[in-house]
Parts: sequence; structure tokens; C-alpha cells
Amino acid sequence: MNLENIIVSFITSGIVSTTFGLIIRYHYKKKLEKFKANIEIKKGVEVNLTRKRLIIYPKIAELLYRIRNMAREIVTSFNLDSVIVTEIDNQKMVLIEYIYKNGLILQEDGLFNHIHRYKNILITFTEFVKDLQYFLKRKDEKEITNLKSKINLKYEEINSEYQNIIDSLKSAEKMVGDVK
Repeated sequence: MNLENIIVSFITSGIVSTTFGLIIRYHYKKKLEKFKANIEIKKGVEVNLTRKRLIIYPKIAELLYRIRNMAREIVTSFNLDSVIVTEIDNQKMVLIEYIYKNGLILQEDGLFNHIHRYKNILITFTEFVKDLQYFLKRKDEKEITNLKSKINLKYEEINSEYQNIIDSLKSAEKMVGDVK
């Protein structure tokens, strides 16, 4: 091999390795940019979900607290004036709408089943209260006693499920705090 062939070989090798290096660098730079963009998108989604959770959780806690207190007031006095019965029914509808609106997030956080159960107990509770109003007007003591017993049992379920939900919300809020 003469010197000319060695130099051409050396220059060709340099050009080929530089070209491959540039191609590889370009390819990985594009992949890195795409990866960074995906991370930014995921970060944005997480931030938005966290913000939404910070609105949802306190609202749910407030609704459940109000409903539980109204239920307790009904159970302790069995004073079934139309104002409190209407108000607990209105709060029930707000809760139902809130569950529908935020069901996916609640499901993702493992809260949906507790809140859905609470809602179902509440529906039964309010129906029993309305039935009791009817039988109080009719002065049917047997039905009144039966319904008061059922209402008390449903209130105990509401109270118990309320505590389960609050405990779950606290755990979920800790997770949200870790994401912030």
C-alpha cells in the first residue's frame, strides 16, 4: 500500500465516521426532543388534573358534610318540615350531578365506589323520609315506627360511609400534594 492509498483510506474513514456520527446524533436528538415534548405534555396533564382535584375534593367533602348534618338533624328530631326535606333532596341532586361530572377522576383515585355508595344510601334515606312524611299525615303508627327504624339505620350507614370517604379523600389529597 502506498502513502496515497493510506491517506485516501484515512480521509474516507474520517468522512464516513463523521457522517455516521452526525446521522446518529441527529436521530437521537430528534428522539430526545420528542421524549421531552411527551414529558411536558404529561406534566401539563398532571398539573391540570391536580388543579381539578383541588377543586373537586373540598366540594365533595363540603357536600357530604352538609348532607350528613341534615340527615342527623332529621334523625334526631324527626321534625320533617318541608324545608329540610327539600334541602337534603336538593343537596342529593347536586351530589349526583357532581358525581356524573367528575366520575372519571373519582374512579381513577379510587373514590368513586365510596361516593356512589353514599349517594345510593342517601337516595334510600330521602325516599324513606318522604314516605314517613306521608304516613305521619295518615297517622299510621305501625308504618311510622317501621320507617323511623329504617331511617335510623340508613343514617348510620350515611355516617359510616361519610367517614370512609373523608379518610379516602385525605389519602388522595396526600397523593395530589406529592404531585404538586
